[in-house]
Amino acid sequence: MENLVNAYLNTSYQVHLPAARLSLHVGQLPPANAIWLVKHHWLIITASNPASQQLHNHHNFVRHCLLSRHLQAAGLKYYPSFAVAGRHQPSWPVEYGWLVLSSDWQLLFKLARQFNQYAVITCRPGKPVLLCIMRARNSPFTATGHPHMEFA
Repeated sequence: MENLVNAYLNTSYQVHLPAARLSLHVGQLPPANAIWLVKHHWLIITASNPASQQLHNHHNFVRHCLLSRHLQAAGLKYYPSFAVAGRHQPSWPVEYGWLVLSSDWQLLFKLARQFNQYAVITCRPGKPVLLCIMRARNSPFTATGHPHMEFA
């Protein structure tokens, strides 16, 4: 599972905000020019490729739209994001998701588990971007010593 963890850690998380496009990376602070992003709790979630198994683009799109409906129904503010795999995973497709402004991470963790996701990307105000592994029966992760990774 070390390869999967490294894939998450080496991915670039791109976010399209109303006034800016940002590139976020695990272990780094959000860019200073996104001051309101630096001051809020947020989380990046996707519905694509459940359990890290690649699905056809059509199936990922349907799941992406369904996740959007869940976020909208919960009254959450969210923005488009996409994850671009690092150079060690050149064949992995772009994964579309959402950056969600919310401190109610338990609701979002529940959604991540519902969509069978192994991990989400989180950030607390003033802290570096963090890889948050979902604890679930089907999760292959057991323990880690990485400073920018925790379990939900």
